[in-house]
Amino acid sequence: MTKRILLPAFTLIEMTLTLFILSSLLLIGSHYYRTPSPKLSEELAVLAYKRAWDSAVNYSVTHQTVVYVKYNPDKTVCFETQKCNWQRVVQFPDSITFGSNATFLASIVDGKSKKPMTIVFLNNRGGDYKLTAQLYWGRLNVKSAS
Repeated sequence: MTKRILLPAFTLIEMTLTLFILSSLLLIGSHYYRTPSPKLSEELAVLAYKRAWDSAVNYSVTHQTVVYVKYNPDKTVCFETQKCNWQRVVQFPDSITFGSNATFLASIVDGKSKKPMTIVFLNNRGGDYKLTAQLYWGRLNVKSAS
């Protein structure tokens, strides 16, 4: 007499029920997924700008060079050296406009800004992002929009 060993397995009904439950959970989860809001996109762009600024400050200190900050009409900001051997580009969303003080060519020399400045980015909801660079202190202080 041979003994049969039965292995536990899903039956067709159990497998169908399991697939139904998993599909329902995935469907419910996808319903609550939200695309990033304009405010989140703006905040991420401002944080990317701050990171690029800090990187430019560090690069100018370690390489004893000048890093220029160029504000372009296509909503990009370029941080680059004169010989373009170092560069960072930040893309801003369409809901941001550059303030009047963010249209000039700024420079970072030896980790310091040449003059105190407040860089303002305006959003289309009536708020603004203010980034302040103190004289001879290259780091930015960020004040978020409302």
